[in-house]
Amino acid sequence: MEQEQPRAIRKHGAFRRIRLVSGIVLLTIMILIIIIDAAFSSPIRKLAGETVLQRSVELINLAVLNGLKDADRTGVTELQTDPTGNSFLYVDAVRLNREAGNIALEAQRLIRECGAMGVELPIGSITGLSMLTGSGAKLRVSFTPTGSVQPSLKATFSSAGVNQTEYCVYLTLKASAQFVVAGKVSEVEMSQTALLFETVIVGKVPDAYTNIDSVDDALNLLPQA
Repeated sequence: MEQEQPRAIRKHGAFRRIRLVSGIVLLTIMILIIIIDAAFSSPIRKLAGETVLQRSVELINLAVLNGLKDADRTGVTELQTDPTGNSFLYVDAVRLNREAGNIALEAQRLIRECGAMGVELPIGSITGLSMLTGSGAKLRVSFTPTGSVQPSLKATFSSAGVNQTEYCVYLTLKASAQFVVAGKVSEVEMSQTALLFETVIVGKVPDAYTNIDSVDDALNLLPQA
């Protein structure tokens, strides 16, 4: 009986040491996981955001190019004159808004389809070392448009020469996309502006023309005392 008691005590002590070592190893692993996650999750999310933003902007530009390709501009604008002799520019706003809406829908479709396939992130790029940029295993990140792509139109008039005015219509597309990296949802926003339509309004050429950009230029026209 006296020999069995020390043997049982030794077994109990060995079991306690095993539990202690196992707990220390487990705690060490958990701390390493936390450190690695803190060190790499932020750079990965940043790289993912930059890649998703770049790819989404490319898709928006592609949608604009597809929408403007082979576009018929006949009758979009027309210079008309009323009975009193005053001229005014007629613009088919409904047609331009329809084109802008179609381009926005195309951009949203492209972002959704490409986002489902995802973009690849080279792990070597998150190290910050130039020699590892673009190398290493690839992490695929999918993304999806948040809401719909919002189009807006803006018209401008600017001088284009003697009695000539350039009329431009710009299309701005605003969109946002969400992606998930390391269990956290992130979002990027983008805005792209493209020239949707332009024309030059030509009037009668005057007998004399003076371009005055400032008050000083106007004073220079006065005769010297």
